[in-house]
Parts: sequence; C-alpha cells; structure tokens
Amino acid sequence: MGLPRLLFLVESPFSGRDAERFGIDVLSESFEVTVVDATAAVSPSFWRAYHGVQSDDPRIATVTNEAELEWVFASRAPAAVISNLGLNSFRRKVYALARESGAVTLRFQLGSIPGDVVIAESTRKRFEVRVRQLRSPREFLPALLRSLARRIRPVPVPALYVAGGSAVSTAWPERRTRTIHAHSMDVDAYRAAAADPRSDGAPIVLYLDQHLGLHSDYEHNGVSRPVDPERFYPALRGFFAHVTAATGLPVTVALHPRAPRETAHERFGDVAIADAPTSVLARRTALFLGHGSTALSYAVLSHRPALLIGGDELMSSWFGHHVRSFADALGAPIVAVDAGADAVAAAIRPVDEERYRRYAHDHLTSVPDDPRPTWRIVADELLAELEQRR
Repeated sequence: MGLPRLLFLVESPFSGRDAERFGIDVLSESFEVTVVDATAAVSPSFWRAYHGVQSDDPRIATVTNEAELEWVFASRAPAAVISNLGLNSFRRKVYALARESGAVTLRFQLGSIPGDVVIAESTRKRFEVRVRQLRSPREFLPALLRSLARRIRPVPVPALYVAGGSAVSTAWPERRTRTIHAHSMDVDAYRAAAADPRSDGAPIVLYLDQHLGLHSDYEHNGVSRPVDPERFYPALRGFFAHVTAATGLPVTVALHPRAPRETAHERFGDVAIADAPTSVLARRTALFLGHGSTALSYAVLSHRPALLIGGDELMSSWFGHHVRSFADALGAPIVAVDAGADAVAAAIRPVDEERYRRYAHDHLTSVPDDPRPTWRIVADELLAELEQRR
C-alpha cells in the first residue's frame, strides 16, 4: 500500500525556494505530495508577471480554472489537502471538493508581523472604485451583489490549523478546528543553519533589503512607492558609512529575493552583497538594519540589536506603519535614513530583553522546546488525524 496522497495548494508561482520553505521534501517522507499552483486561476495578472520563477519540480501541477482543479482531485484522490488560498470562489471550490472526497483540510499561519498592518492607500483606491461604480448603475448592481455574496456565504473552515506563535493561535473556533502549535518558518531556517559552515566568520552588520521604491508588488497591490529610489538609495549609502564608522564593522546587504543582483552595487554602493541566506548570516551578525521586514525575526532569534531606518518620506507613506509596528514590538529605535553620523551612533543600543522574549512567543513560536521542524509536526499531526478517522 502506497503513501497517502496530499494536495498542497498555493496562489503564487511555486519556486524552488518555496519548496524548501513549505517543507515539500519533509512532507514527501510521509505523503505522496502534489503541489497545485492555482495562481493562474486566482490572479491571472500575477501569474503572467511571475510564472517564470515556477520550479520545474515534477510534483507541481498548474491549474487555470475550476475544471482543471476538479480533474486534479479526481485523479489524485487526496487523503489530505493543505490550502492557504485567500477568500475567493476558488478556495470555496477546494473545500467543496475536499468534503466530497473526505480529505482532511489544513491551513497554516507560520509566524506573523506585529501591529494591525493596514495599507490605507489600498483602502482609498477601493473607495474610489466604489464611487465610480455609483456613477454607473450598470457597474454598481453587479458589484453590490458580489460583495453581499462574499459576506453572506460562510467562510470555509479547516479541520486543522497550524499556528506559528501565540498571536495567531486563536484564528479559528476550537469547536470546529483543532489548532496545532508549531514554529514560524524563520525558526526552522535558523535552527537548520546552525550546521552551515558559512555561519562562522567575522562579525558583520546586516541590512535586510526590501527593494524599497522598486518592488513590482506595488503595482499589483495598487499602492504607491513608499520612497523615491533616486533620493533614498544615495542617502542609504551614507547611512551605511555612518554605521560602519560607529561599529567598526562592514555592512552586508541581504538582497530581497526579487531584487536583481546584477544592479545591486548601483543602489547600495561598495558594500558586500550576501551570498548566503539570512538564516545563516544571522549567527555572525552583530547589528541588524531594516525597515519592516519579517526577517527582523532573526534579530530576535540571534539575540542581536536592530536599528530601523526611517525618514520623512518613508514614515509618511503607507509603509511607515510597518516600521513603527516593528519598532514598538522590538523596542528598537527608528533613525532617519539621512541622519548624521552622531545620531546614528547614538541610536545603537542593546536589545530590549522583555520585548524580544514577548516577540518570540507571539510571532515566532509558542512551543520553543519542540525540536521538530514545523513541517514534521504538520506531517505527524496529519497522519494522526487520518489514523483517528479510519
């Protein structure tokens, strides 16, 4: 008898990096896994922009409509379905097919970011669309009906929910969903990196790049650039020089996954560009520089101070909320990107022990003593659920 079959649904082109982040090899030890990439069905424009990053892993099946999804379910006959699709008709279809096949459904939230992050500009744009629809009755009525349908129809509820951190552990009602406590992806990556020889070496200052002002997601999400790259990056190069003068340590840039490496020095100047994952470099990092990146969790995991970089333009944009939320959660100072050398030096200070402890519990893991990687926990719990249902 073969392994039970598992469908893992995603709505972003599934890359080789995703295969590692989502533990596909670990899950494959216990299940026959098929990754169902539904990006083309859920967000065609996003698929057109990024389908080139999709891995050629034979375990990936791409679906473009509900008929193809039905075929995948019929041909695979899954025992379990992991789906983190957003609230849309496709997600409802997934749950309907899972019910028909008797498959166990599972969602996960592996870690979280501090603060109630609301992109105000996106809200404003949605309001503008509603105003235009009011002016056009032909558009308004169908839009109103679609909005009412989304609110009236019940949200599909998973049988199992995996939470990385206590802040997301109560997302689903206990009477209908069993919550499994695990770790954020960064916890697993940091633990695994301990054996990597690149984690040894001279101490560095690590800048966590977010491709500010240049990220292609701004257009897809309907928001403006939080900074003008023509002004921001020259100021950032000066900031790096002040940090090096204050610490005596070189700055290394951990590039955002979508930032082009070939033009990195044009933006960041004469600093090193990391050739190892942030999870590996974290162990030799003496100071983290960033804005509002989830990778700031590595400052907590490695127990190193963080310095957040702001500035008038950035902090007055929708992105400023991210920076302030992380500063409050970590007890870390915010320094303007164009600040002088003395201001930068004065802002570097030891970690806030209580806030780091709370951040780890809320956003990284509420079960720090469990040595198993998250996806091993997921596999074990899914197998136990299937055994119980026999």
